[in-house]
Amino acid sequence: MMPRTLLAFSAAIALLLVALASPRQREDRTHLIPLDLQGITEVEIRAPNARVDLGSALPSAVEHTLGPDHEVTVTRQGQRLLIESNIASYPTTRIRLPVSVARLTAKAVSIEAHAGVGAMEVEVAQELEWRGDAARLQVVHTGAEPKAENRDAAVATVMTGDQVAVATTCGTHCMPQLAIHHGRIDRLDIRATYAHVSLHESDDIGHARLDLGPGASFALGRATRLENIHLGAPAPAAETPPAKEIPQP
Repeated sequence: MMPRTLLAFSAAIALLLVALASPRQREDRTHLIPLDLQGITEVEIRAPNARVDLGSALPSAVEHTLGPDHEVTVTRQGQRLLIESNIASYPTTRIRLPVSVARLTAKAVSIEAHAGVGAMEVEVAQELEWRGDAARLQVVHTGAEPKAENRDAAVATVMTGDQVAVATTCGTHCMPQLAIHHGRIDRLDIRATYAHVSLHESDDIGHARLDLGPGASFALGRATRLENIHLGAPAPAAETPPAKEIPQP
């Protein structure tokens, strides 16, 4: 009885190894959309999240997973290219662009520069991650500060069960994140009303100007000097003009 059982077990193991070694078509296979970027200076990305590779050795293209509900479209509008994607799950929509693109707008995006960028403006409504070198990088965060009741509601959704301790120490982690992870940047300008700015390698930035509103914050990592960091005063609130006195008859 024992030899027969051992033989059956060995056969099952062999079948498993053959199945693992056999080429199978992955359900999450990817699709490439080539991009014609001649004359394009601005790219707008309308996607829940996206990753952008600048100056890659590979041709410019949009790479995304194939799925029954996945839709990706590319539309050229003069010198502007619009890329729309509804793919929210991982892996995200991946876009390869040349460093000649001067302006990039997105909801939330992770950017990695494989070649030195001359000058680029990045506008985001939510979050940004940047990795790579640039001569000049301008970041504009368009997200507005939420109302007090909305902030309280967001914290309340976290304060359930075992997550109370996380909520009490949430702090800046609950805010939109603008993270400059690494890269030599000669000039960095960031403008944000409500976001948390992180300069992880601030010593590698020649000159940084942070124009932050009263609801924004910032943090420096591995900083051995501060003379390269400059804080701009937020724009003053518009004052209501005094009421004119009406002369009495």
